[in-house]
Amino acid sequence: MKRVVGMVFSLLAVMSTAVFCLVGYYDITLSDTYCVTGEGGLEFPDNDLLFCDDRIAKNSVAVQKSGAGRVSSYDTTVSLFGIVPVKSVHVTVSSANEVQVLGLPFE
Repeated sequence: MKRVVGMVFSLLAVMSTAVFCLVGYYDITLSDTYCVTGEGGLEFPDNDLLFCDDRIAKNSVAVQKSGAGRVSSYDTTVSLFGIVPVKSVHVTVSSANEVQVLGLPFE
C-alpha cells in the first residue's frame, strides 16, 4: 500500500511540475495585448491548451454591434486547459478592413 501511495504522489508531483512549467512558459511568451476583428473574440487556433473567457468577449462585441456605448477593448484572462489562469491580457476589438474596387477597367 505504501508503494502505491508513493507512486501516486510521485506521479502527481511530476504532473504539477509540468503544469507550472507550462504556466511559466506561456506567461513569458504570450503578449500583453491582442487585436481581434469580428465576433470571435480572442482565440488561439494553433494551441489546444490555451483558452480565454468568452463571456467577456461576447458581451463586448454585442454592445459594440448595438451601438450603445461603443466598447472597443476589454481585459480577459488566458488560462491553461480552461482551469489554471496563466495571464491577464488586454484585447482590442476592431472592425474588419474592407476593400472596394473603384474606377473603370483597362481596355
